[in-house]
Amino acid sequence: MDEQANKPSGDQQTDIFLLEEKYPFARREKRVQKVFIAVMLLFLIAGFLGLFSNGILSNRISAGSGYDIEYQKFVRIQTPDRLFIHLKNSDSSTDISVNREYLKNVRIEQVIPRPESVRSKNNQMVYTLNTAQTGLIIIYIKPLRAGIQELELGVDDEVKTIKQVTYF
Repeated sequence: MDEQANKPSGDQQTDIFLLEEKYPFARREKRVQKVFIAVMLLFLIAGFLGLFSNGILSNRISAGSGYDIEYQKFVRIQTPDRLFIHLKNSDSSTDISVNREYLKNVRIEQVIPRPESVRSKNNQMVYTLNTAQTGLIIIYIKPLRAGIQELELGVDDEVKTIKQVTYF
């Protein structure tokens, strides 16, 4: 009995159809609502996949003969992040070079292990590190500007170029 009381009668259904015909904005509103829901679902899926943080879309490893770089493809302005450099052959001393253009857009907060020296050479900053005890170098960064940041990272004589997308 209660189910029939909740169902609109034939006259009520006709009134609903008449309202939709009389007020075309109701149809437009339904279309806009469906588009909004689809866009929100796309953002939610992109977030789960890592477009806005850690995830399969953002986590990257650039492998080479002498070292590997582990980094995030997508980073946020003023949000700390890290670059991991895995050395395959850790000598007693390693030179890490970073291009100056990258340093205009990204601040290096800290390098672990602590550099023995830092110098400027050929439009690059060169960090000399003692890597005898570890094969891992961690560079803490903080992006300063939005856009595509191109990092040319050199370890001793091997140079790799990676791109990071910085967004708001």
